Amino acid sequence: EEYDVIIVGLSWVGLSTAYYCAKKGMKVLGLEMNSHPGSLGTSSYGQTRLWRVTHGMKVKNEMMEDAIKLWKEIEKECDQELRVKLPCITMGSLKDDNFRHTVEQFPDEYLYDAQEIMEMYPALKNLPDDYKGLINSDGSGVVMAERSLKAFHGLWEKEDGVELKFNTKVVKVGKNEVE
Repeated sequence: EEYDVIIVGLSWVGLSTAYYCAKKGMKVLGLEMNSHPGSLGTSSYGQTRLWRVTHGMKVKNEMMEDAIKLWKEIEKECDQELRVKLPCITMGSLKDDNFRHTVEQFPDEYLYDAQEIMEMYPALKNLPDDYKGLINSDGSGVVMAERSLKAFHGLWEKEDGVELKFNTKVVKVGKNEVE
């Protein structure tokens, strides 16, 4: 059979990809080797997953900002809160390339010094003097993993053109072919 899109792996990313492709009118096949999304051993297993936009690579931060917009859209469509926003502190020395790149990507955020960080977070003791901290409250928190998988599962069921097969192991992926 022919499909516009074949997705291998049906956790959050796979299910949401199936949903958005179907919304665009594509014929979609989703394949999952486990019996259901979020099975033990998958990246979506469990109750929660950490979410943050403060990475050392600009492209990752941009991807996460785009993903947050999609999460908000899905939350609205399924009328559920799937993410819980929490502040996230990213710390390091400006001598470290990854930390410096993170700071450069958030030029409007206040940069705390080591003493301020230790006063705000007493459990953090003896930070090096050159450490700085960036607190991002908008793009950080946790994703409610099981709730999200159920919501995604419910959304794709409403879309025509999506066929999902569970307990189906992919053994070969070739150009225009999946076995």
